[in-house]
Amino acid sequence: MLIALTTVHRCQTLTFLDTSVKFIQRNADCFNIVLTEHLKQDRPGKACGNARLFKYPVKELCVYEKLDHYVRVTKSLRNSTSLFVSYIKPYRAVTSTTIGRWIKSMLGQSGINTELFTAHSTRFASTRKAAATVSMGVIVATAGWTDEPTFRNFYNKPVAVTNQMNLLVHE
Repeated sequence: MLIALTTVHRCQTLTFLDTSVKFIQRNADCFNIVLTEHLKQDRPGKACGNARLFKYPVKELCVYEKLDHYVRVTKSLRNSTSLFVSYIKPYRAVTSTTIGRWIKSMLGQSGINTELFTAHSTRFASTRKAAATVSMGVIVATAGWTDEPTFRNFYNKPVAVTNQMNLLVHE
């Protein structure tokens, strides 16, 4: 869930995160993850890009610490280089549907109405929160969009009356 919120990536993109040394590097303050697969939303010939996961001072919310812990704990279970593996034997790489189900489960456990909000809602929540303090250029680049109108058309929508996603991001 933290990776989905901080990278603004779709579930499909998260399935392609790879633990191979040439695709993920751990530095003192961040993880650099190279995206290797051509995604369905990418234009032909477009570079796949990367994701950077920085340390955060609150350890319980730190995507860097959580990823470091997850990689160490699942290392012995892993039979592939895919970052996300199932927690049920035979511990294979998971699909985008599984990642979406995990995110939706976390939303439900957080008290969010999962009839209204889905795993894809993390893109809205994180970009909406970032828009208050980060330049539009940073948001567009992080999300992998080509221009600002994409954000305005698809993600800069009125907040739901319940405001549950924004509360989740603030916590």
